[in-house]
Amino acid sequence: HDCFIGGVLLDQPHIFLSGQIRLGRSEQIKKQLLVEIEIAIQITTKLSSHQIWAYLDELTPSLMIEYGQILPSVGNDKAWFSTLPDSIQKKLTLLSS
Repeated sequence: HDCFIGGVLLDQPHIFLSGQIRLGRSEQIKKQLLVEIEIAIQITTKLSSHQIWAYLDELTPSLMIEYGQILPSVGNDKAWFSTLPDSIQKKLTLLSS
């Protein structure tokens, strides 16, 4: 409730989303991701597009760890996935289906 733009307290609701992704995706993919994020927020919150701010930071995959494994470069996901324990593979497969 204490957000400012240009030193002025906002008088209507806004959402500011900051997310991290792996470095290596195309500009088209990143733009598509931002648009899909905005649409999902609009549907969920009923806010207008001018009330939604989203930022993506790109991180080098070697500086990220998930499920106990350093993340692979974009495009090498299948090899990385195969290194995960079977229980994690099953869980993630269920989430994506």
